Amino acid sequence: MRLFVNGYPILSAFERVVSARCVVRIFKLAKLRLQNKRLLEIVSLYVQRAQQRRQLAQLDQRALSDIGLSRADVLNEANKPFWKE
Repeated sequence: MRLFVNGYPILSAFERVVSARCVVRIFKLAKLRLQNKRLLEIVSLYVQRAQQRRQLAQLDQRALSDIGLSRADVLNEANKPFWKE
């Protein structure tokens, strides 16, 4: 039999401990999910950078002059590691 106060059940000590542990576990999972999301964002950014630099390196001289870049500028950018901006 449960006791109620103002329509809310009174929890036993065991129920309070279990519910507190559940709340802690939920917060830990939420934090982990945010960390995983950030990791995926970083990996996605790195993949985009590498792809854009490969595409830039494949442009011919006419396309480069259209966008105002020299071959030296392109080589400097294309030779950067994907983790550098």
